[in-house]
Amino acid sequence: MDAAQQRVANFADLQASTTTEQVFDINGNVITASIGRAGYVGTTFYGNPGNYVDARGVLNPNGVGNASEMIAGTAANDTIIALGGNDTVRAGAGNDTIEGGSGVDFLYGGDGNDTIDGGTEDDFLYGEAGNDTMRGGIGIDTMFGSDGNDTMYGGLDADVMIGGTGNDIMYGGDGVTDAAGILDPDSLVGAGLIDDTMNGGQGDDTLYGGGGWDSLNGDSGHDLLIPGSGGLVAGGREAMDGGQGDDIYIIESIADFASHDIADSGLRRDQLVNKTIYRDQDATRTANGTANGIAIDEVRFTQTTPGDIILAGTNPAVPGALPSLFTGIERVVIGTGGADTADRTGTAAINIDASLANPGLNEGLEIWGNAGSNIIVGTAFDDVIDGGGGADTMEGGLGNDRYVLDQADDIVIEGLSGGGNDTIVVAGNFNYTLADDIENLTLQGTNNNQDGTGNALDNILIGSGSANRLLGLAGNDTIDGGGGDDTIIGGAGVDRLTGGDGNDTFIFASMAEIGNNASFRETITDFRPQGRTDLDLLDLTAIDADTGTAGHQSFNYANILSSGDSTNLQAGQLLYVNGVLYGGTNGSAGADFQIALNNGPTSLTRAMFVENPTLSIAKQGAAATNEGNTGTVNHVFIVTLSRAVSVDTTVDWSVSHTGDTALNATDFVVNNTVLPQGTLTILAGQTSGTITIPVHGDTIVEANETFQVTLSNSSGVAVIGTASATSTITNDDSNAVITGTNGNDTLNGTAGPDVINGLGGNDTLNGNAGDDVLDGGTGNDTLNGGNGSDTLIGGAGRDIMTGGLGSDIFRFNANIAETRALFVGNDQITDFVSGVDIIDLSAIDANTSTAAPGNQAFEYIGSAAFTGLGQLRYANGQLQGNVSGSNAADFTISITNNPATLQATDFLGVTTPQPTLLAQQSLAFDIVQPQVQPEPTTGTNAETTNPSAGTGVNSQIAASAPPINGTTANETLNGTAQAEVINGLGGNDTLNGNAGNDVMNGGTGNDTLNGGDGNDTLDGGTGTDILNGGNGNDLLIGSAGRDTMTGGADSDTFRFNASVTEIGNLTFGFSFSNDQITDFTPGQDVIDLSAIDANTSIAGDQTFEYIGSAAFSGLGQLRYQNGQLQGNVTGSNAADFTISITNNPATLTNGDFIL
Repeated sequence: MDAAQQRVANFADLQASTTTEQVFDINGNVITASIGRAGYVGTTFYGNPGNYVDARGVLNPNGVGNASEMIAGTAANDTIIALGGNDTVRAGAGNDTIEGGSGVDFLYGGDGNDTIDGGTEDDFLYGEAGNDTMRGGIGIDTMFGSDGNDTMYGGLDADVMIGGTGNDIMYGGDGVTDAAGILDPDSLVGAGLIDDTMNGGQGDDTLYGGGGWDSLNGDSGHDLLIPGSGGLVAGGREAMDGGQGDDIYIIESIADFASHDIADSGLRRDQLVNKTIYRDQDATRTANGTANGIAIDEVRFTQTTPGDIILAGTNPAVPGALPSLFTGIERVVIGTGGADTADRTGTAAINIDASLANPGLNEGLEIWGNAGSNIIVGTAFDDVIDGGGGADTMEGGLGNDRYVLDQADDIVIEGLSGGGNDTIVVAGNFNYTLADDIENLTLQGTNNNQDGTGNALDNILIGSGSANRLLGLAGNDTIDGGGGDDTIIGGAGVDRLTGGDGNDTFIFASMAEIGNNASFRETITDFRPQGRTDLDLLDLTAIDADTGTAGHQSFNYANILSSGDSTNLQAGQLLYVNGVLYGGTNGSAGADFQIALNNGPTSLTRAMFVENPTLSIAKQGAAATNEGNTGTVNHVFIVTLSRAVSVDTTVDWSVSHTGDTALNATDFVVNNTVLPQGTLTILAGQTSGTITIPVHGDTIVEANETFQVTLSNSSGVAVIGTASATSTITNDDSNAVITGTNGNDTLNGTAGPDVINGLGGNDTLNGNAGDDVLDGGTGNDTLNGGNGSDTLIGGAGRDIMTGGLGSDIFRFNANIAETRALFVGNDQITDFVSGVDIIDLSAIDANTSTAAPGNQAFEYIGSAAFTGLGQLRYANGQLQGNVSGSNAADFTISITNNPATLQATDFLGVTTPQPTLLAQQSLAFDIVQPQVQPEPTTGTNAETTNPSAGTGVNSQIAASAPPINGTTANETLNGTAQAEVINGLGGNDTLNGNAGNDVMNGGTGNDTLNGGDGNDTLDGGTGTDILNGGNGNDLLIGSAGRDTMTGGADSDTFRFNASVTEIGNLTFGFSFSNDQITDFTPGQDVIDLSAIDANTSIAGDQTFEYIGSAAFSGLGQLRYQNGQLQGNVTGSNAADFTISITNNPATLTNGDFIL
């Protein structure tokens, strides 16, 4: 019927309108009948409400609007309401609206985006071209989407929807959706729901099952399949087949059905999604899906309400059985809810058992969390777990699992049920250290300076494209820096290191971690590979290049050997041949470590190494500082590290004199005579530290004092560059310096502190008031201190000294010649007060025997008789000393006021006898180190001896036992942490001082003396001895025999003694023939030759003349060249003795000797 010509004013007029027409029935007979009309009411076309012949040629004469009509639309946007009857509507072009009404209708939308409603009964809806919307209504409807992106609503009966081409959406229920546009299962009517069939066809379709046991077939394309909420038949199944393409299966709710059939006839990635809270508290329902396909790759839970998601680990019907779901589904995604839990090991809640046709195709899961704090537990297979945002806890279980960490507070648990070879992937920009049971680590951050640290297992560490710091620790690790300028540290084990792109640095933290043979050594696969321009670096700074030398030493990068035998390496040397770097550290003439550089450069240069940072010291501020009269003034020294390092750096420091300047320790520490020393620590990441030396102000008149702070024994990775710096204490006391002549003078001091120097002649010096220093010089002098705390120095000659009021010091100086002559004279002290005044004998050698170390302290024995050399006694006003061992007094000092007794504390340079001690007893006694001498330094007889060994006068040494004495056998004698005297006596002995300021005598035999910590005195005695000072300012005395001396850390003194007997009977070429010093440091250590007569042709003990490297031209000369120190004492112009200095310093100066 052509509807275009029939228009009426209203629907009532249309119903009343009839006409008589002739038509043919299906048999070809002509029929004449009065029938109703169809037409427009306004712009809406209505079908015939009266009698009409339907499309099958049957007349419907009842006149109630059920005529079967064929209605054709126009090219415009038509609205066609067919009303009753089995109508056929072809709307044609335009965006048309068609309502089929009652009857079995055939409704064709034609071109355009049409809206078609089938009405009641079983209709056929054809969307045809365009994006059409079709609603089946009541009845079993069939909908064909054809071209375009169509939307189909099946209604309440068992509808069939075929999408055709285009991305179609199909709803099996009544078409009611929730706020998110997804079919609302709560709106479905449970009792009358019929099963729908949906076929998506080509395109990316969305299929909603709605009510009933629906069949959803996605066909080709990336389809979304959403089953409905249940049907009439108990135990029915919702069937879904995504077909070709990457499909998503969404489970809306488990409230109204018991199971699903999920199949996939394609081989693409699919997803299974649960929209609601997938939880069943009473555990009465199950979702026993059976997957008939082989590629359901993802299970997604997109719940919007926080709750737990539990994938049961066992099937309740089959206790102990593992669900087969996890043999085929690769990924589980937890949605946007809050703190969810995904746990495949639980037995409560929902059990999913979705078997696949080929369960062996895929094993393990990919599990993705959401923004909440999730707890995710994987399978027994190879899982990939990504917790997403939030603080997640992930446990992979068995298998080779891969964990993706997005947050620094994510937790991985592998040890409880773990196994396999597992990997942590750090997706964020934070540092990470592997737990004990995780093997591998991959960094994926984009920021520089991201750290990754392994463990004791054999790790694989992979860096990101940015700059990383990768540390393998123990185990045989494989490390790949990836892109960026990386820092790679293999750690212990046999490691294989790859820098990757960028300029990488390979750090070797210790020699023990590197290995030293072809089967146990570090390997770098791409160090400055040939054909590339990478500027990679080797960092050996943490390795002590010379373990035989105190402190941390660096390698000789300036002279890297490129040929030769690795068995001939000395300490500090590097050799690179055939792609292997060899290093020597202990001086054993062989390589101590190896590093293989696969595909490395043809040669190594200094620029390819990270050089050790250096420590330098400098005085801060002015070079000189006034000491003041009271309080303290700080002398500040800055120690600078040339670059920051990742470990703490420590360095010892000590204060000592410079040149001929004597120091008074009391300037630095009140009531003590130990010069300051200590250890400075520069923390990791810092580049400087401060040493503060407080100097006490006083009113004592004294010369300016220049002292130096010397660095030694560095640790960490730094070596010492500039080892010392000086500062001057400027005397600012306004006192008079009064100096006499060589005649007989009377010199009077002022009311203040004075320095009075008598010089030659028989002088009288009167200090008067003030703290005065009186130095008589030569001649028989009379010294009167007067009031104040005075220092009285008699000098040579027979002197009479009166201290006067105050605490006075009576000092007796003697050089080597005076000591040998045993001449102090019958000097007198007229007013000594025990406990108040002090007698200073520290400059006198208490033992002139060549069998014992020189310049020893006296042993005070009270009033007892002499029993041996080195003893000091007092009785009846006579103070006597024995220095030669004759058991008779070698000198006497008269104390005319005759105090009843004296105590050891009344002296400097004196000890008390050590009593026999019971267990747990301890003893403290004094040892005087004569090289450090108290003030003053003015006057004729003032001492200017170089302070070298020892810690200063009156040092306190705590002894926990009597002297440790050996026998004539070969023995090992060990000291303790305190100070001891250890005597080896006979035999080839080993003496270990350990801690404390020890005195060790080897005696006869070929002995080894190890000082250890502390300021030790080591005397080898006779024989071929080895002396190792260790830490501290040590004194090493070779004595007779060929000796090897190593001072160790700090400022050491190497002393060579020779008695008159030795000089007369021995040729000097053999007296200490080829004695060796292994580690002499110019400007720090001292060689003491003062006991040797430099000129045997004249009487007395003459000093040497040092001539540098020049040839001998006369007797009494000393020269040094190429590690050989030689002396001429007979005038033959040839060396009479030689001392080898094996570390071969370039030059020596006068300041390196005591001559």
